[in-house]
Amino acid sequence: MKRISKERPTPTFQADIGPTELVELVSDSISQAGYQRVETSALKPQRFAGADGLHFELDATTESGLDVKGLAATAVSNGKLFVMIYLAPAEHYYRAGLPEVEAILASAA
Repeated sequence: MKRISKERPTPTFQADIGPTELVELVSDSISQAGYQRVETSALKPQRFAGADGLHFELDATTESGLDVKGLAATAVSNGKLFVMIYLAPAEHYYRAGLPEVEAILASAA
């Protein structure tokens, strides 16, 4: 993420980041991208990018007030951060695209 302003610091990654901080990094990055009221839930371990990682759900609102849902998968492997984020309008598109996204996620184990 690029720094938008001095008042909104850009989240940063460090290779020794813990699970809680990793979720916060993703959540803060989504907020930095313009989403509001970003909340995470359903945190669980999941193999991702060849490493032990995390999988969690997201809820947020766009600046125009549209509710969005999503999921994220993260892992740190050999000092590098791997992240997959899926966000879509909550009412229809999230569920409609979820099977394909879950298949992609499973293939990235």
